[in-house]
Amino acid sequence: LNPLVIHPEELSDTVNQFILQYFPALTGDGETLLFTGLKPENDEDLFICTYKNGGWSSPVSVSDKINTADNEGTGTLSADGRTLVFTACNRREGYGSCDLYISHKVGEEWEKPKNLGIVVNSPYWESQPALSPDGQLLYFISDRPGGVGGRDIWYTILQPNGEWEKAKNLDKTINTPFDEASPFLYANGRTLFFASEGHEGLGGYDLFFADSTATGWQNPQNIGYPINTSDNQVALVITADGKYGYYSLDAKRVGNQRVSRLYRFRLPDELTKRFNTANYLRGVVKEVHK
Repeated sequence: LNPLVIHPEELSDTVNQFILQYFPALTGDGETLLFTGLKPENDEDLFICTYKNGGWSSPVSVSDKINTADNEGTGTLSADGRTLVFTACNRREGYGSCDLYISHKVGEEWEKPKNLGIVVNSPYWESQPALSPDGQLLYFISDRPGGVGGRDIWYTILQPNGEWEKAKNLDKTINTPFDEASPFLYANGRTLFFASEGHEGLGGYDLFFADSTATGWQNPQNIGYPINTSDNQVALVITADGKYGYYSLDAKRVGNQRVSRLYRFRLPDELTKRFNTANYLRGVVKEVHK
């Protein structure tokens, strides 16, 4: 196994303010970072930081309409940052233990989130959503029956009428009889990164990626050492330009308390050559009256 040369850097203490922070998500421009933080009162909430003047701002609650006294976490954003899907557990209107909810940003405010409904959620466990950059395709993890086994990756597509179609189990090329976790669709719209205990790896959960082609999914490739180790690796996101990867790492234990921090690293060329990096364009649409 040829080790990749990577130099993970811990994000500043400005960002890493909690005992546990994990499941990072980014907007297409890489300037908004969403993550799950565990507050001292043992409440999981979604937080947002923005990148300005060469550094990340302090995290703020994504919205009082989204965060509650119960647990909210594992959020995903569309590339434009205006659609958010996240996990909420034990809500009265829920279908299972944890369900997926969606909210849209109107102006500067997030709307009251809606449960994605029984076509997407089930009486079982749904979590770890991943939106495609255009917000039209949603991957997530569920332990419902009808999959390959354990926790699998499922997906749903947004229909022209604005409704999500009934969720389907992703291909057996990707799902295994063991557990899969933390899908992430890269900005090129076809390279899926995910964690798995079932594909050949270095131990525990390893990170893999696979391309969707006209004839189906290619066989997953292990990202490689030292991104993958004998510990669990989950929840990698990659900036749209393919330059940086963000992930959470169980860094150290304080007494019996697990500590998790957010890190980033520059993707080595030998890794980016293995998938097609995307070009991200940002612009302002103006109406011109002649």
